[in-house]
Amino acid sequence: CAICLDKIALQETALVKGCDHAYCVTCILRWASYKQAPLCPQCKHPFDFLSVHRSLDGCIHDYLFEESVTLLLRATWFEPLIVETHVQALD
Repeated sequence: CAICLDKIALQETALVKGCDHAYCVTCILRWASYKQAPLCPQCKHPFDFLSVHRSLDGCIHDYLFEESVTLLLRATWFEPLIVETHVQALD
């Protein structure tokens, strides 16, 4: 993953629609949450949809399907990065 620099687990893969760059689903959603109109971190292609294995209810599927970034950001399994929590974890 070009965001966290870690290996992407297959079930956590998210492909940006339009350029197909791959990221961890949580990483790219956190990235998208900081922007009004998110852009791919690698090529700056604008995107509103991701191809993912994880549905909104958290179920993992064997196949990729397209889902709206707006809906994924509201999924119960998605945890946005809270800076205060991150700083406390480092202390």
